[in-house]
Amino acid sequence: MGDQSYNLKDFNSAQRYYQSAIQKFDKVIKLDSENADSYIYRGNAYLSLGNAYLGLRNRTSASNAKQNAFQDYKKAIEINPNDKISLARAYEGSGDARFGLYHDNRGAIEDYQEARKYYVNQNMTEDINRVESKLRRLRE
Repeated sequence: MGDQSYNLKDFNSAQRYYQSAIQKFDKVIKLDSENADSYIYRGNAYLSLGNAYLGLRNRTSASNAKQNAFQDYKKAIEINPNDKISLARAYEGSGDARFGLYHDNRGAIEDYQEARKYYVNQNMTEDINRVESKLRRLRE
């Protein structure tokens, strides 16, 4: 019982945090619907919220949140195809959502490879290493 109430307390705190972030990015997007970074950040918040729901074994809410994340990442890719750093982050997020939502290894690998390409182009070593780690796990 102690662990369960502790997990619920952590979840409630995380839920408030991520929902607040989502609401803030909703407002930013309402003001500027062509701001790709806002879609990426809101997607990150949705993805994290989905992972928090999974911690409570609430698969329906987790799936809904991850679907919203996936849509945000795709929107970011669509509206800003020339910003290589935003593209890299959107593709990485899309890979995370595709794997987490659909267990789509092939799609996640494709997205991670796109992210890696843009991270390499920008010489972003830490990001390259993170994406390569994700690729290795999916290929194992």
